Amino acid sequence: MDLDGVRLFVLSADLLNISAAGRTLGLAPSVASARLAKLETEMGADLLHRSTRKVSLSIEGANFLPYAREIIAQEDMAKSALGLGSPIVTGTIRFAAPSTFAQIYICPLIPKFLS
Repeated sequence: MDLDGVRLFVLSADLLNISAAGRTLGLAPSVASARLAKLETEMGADLLHRSTRKVSLSIEGANFLPYAREIIAQEDMAKSALGLGSPIVTGTIRFAAPSTFAQIYICPLIPKFLS
């Protein structure tokens, strides 16, 4: 299965625009459309309904979308396990502490942590 095609499908489903999804991934609109058509042929189902004015998910596409998201997430986790993930750390840090402790000990460290 073409993982780039799956990534393009997920982004197209989110944006409801194949051209915009392709541009986000650095693809020309014709290349993006061809890649999605190849994925649909491989899957044996139309994943997106296309018209001249809009794009929408087909029933099969809506059923496949959660699995496609999981495929992308698993690919990212596999790359991270091999040390090939994104070098940029993202996410939210949460901790529980009394507010006075946070003001005295944590707040002074935040600027250094952010840099």
